[in-house]
Amino acid sequence: MKFLKELKFSGSRIKDIPSSIGSLTLLENLDLSNCALVGKLLDIFGDMGHLRNLDLCGTMIKELSNSIVSLESLEILKLRDCTKLEKFPKMHENMKCLKELSLTGARIKKLPNNIWGWGALRGCSGDYGGYETFENPSLRGNSITEV
Repeated sequence: MKFLKELKFSGSRIKDIPSSIGSLTLLENLDLSNCALVGKLLDIFGDMGHLRNLDLCGTMIKELSNSIVSLESLEILKLRDCTKLEKFPKMHENMKCLKELSLTGARIKKLPNNIWGWGALRGCSGDYGGYETFENPSLRGNSITEV
């Protein structure tokens, strides 16, 4: 099981993620979309250094865990229709691989000031602060990639 690369719980009634999921160190894709997840997504990501795609669309999470910043290989973060999610965590430069961020339907009022310091981020879709979609100003002329 430790060699598992993809795990899909999409549409399941799972309400909590077991902490043992953090032992799946080679996991690349985790799909928790439309699960019954509520509250705070616990600090389960500590050893998941290969995770590239995290889909939390349609869950009822209110807060992302601080351990999400340890996901150095994360390229795609989907938070579309997380209607209870109001706060986006303070991210750090180690999110250097994040390319796509989907926040449409989330209630996030403000994104971190250093969002474009995350290196590879090309575009962000959402409906916060009056913006539908915006792109990294340092990539003018490139197309936005939406999740």
